[in-house]
Amino acid sequence: MPASSGPANNVAVENEPEQVWGDCAAAILMRMPQARNASIRVISRCTTNFSPDPNKYPRAFTLHDGGNGEPYVSCPWTGHLRDMLNLAHEFGHALQIVASEQREMPPVTRETCAILAEICYLSFLRDQAHPLHEPLHALVRLDMGPTFARSSNALLSALSDTHLKYEYHWNYPLARSIALLSAAHLDDVALWELYSGEITLPKLISKFE
Repeated sequence: MPASSGPANNVAVENEPEQVWGDCAAAILMRMPQARNASIRVISRCTTNFSPDPNKYPRAFTLHDGGNGEPYVSCPWTGHLRDMLNLAHEFGHALQIVASEQREMPPVTRETCAILAEICYLSFLRDQAHPLHEPLHALVRLDMGPTFARSSNALLSALSDTHLKYEYHWNYPLARSIALLSAAHLDDVALWELYSGEITLPKLISKFE
């Protein structure tokens, strides 16, 4: 997931990563009761590493299979606000993998699910009147900075040059837009269909029309 900079990113937190990981599951269940079994599986069976080697694995990531048939999540915990958002993002990835029974999904769909988990977590903190809700919300606003406008030249070139290198970060602005629309306009059934791979992204987008 892309990193942001700025004052909000440097806010220290007292939460432990295991507590935040559990709160991510609670946040999902508040929005999607259908995710109960999948969330329990993520919590109880997925392997998590909150202290990876910072030189080898400085950024958070989730693998489909950590060797035991379940997702593996690596998410460095430094005790700062960004870590909370990273955990929510990776929980969304792990949930999508479990819910879809590890079926392959397009990158934009995967990132939409991850960002939806961030949105659910932010709503959970708001409802809990958590003191970190506002600074975390400020950090989310920073994440909205990367837009297609910044990549417009490369994207236009890609339309005519089929050999242009694919850049994964192109997925984030579109995924965040779809996630925000989904959170605002779709019910829990449609959201669960997205995580479980029962609805394609074009069909999901058509629901906004």
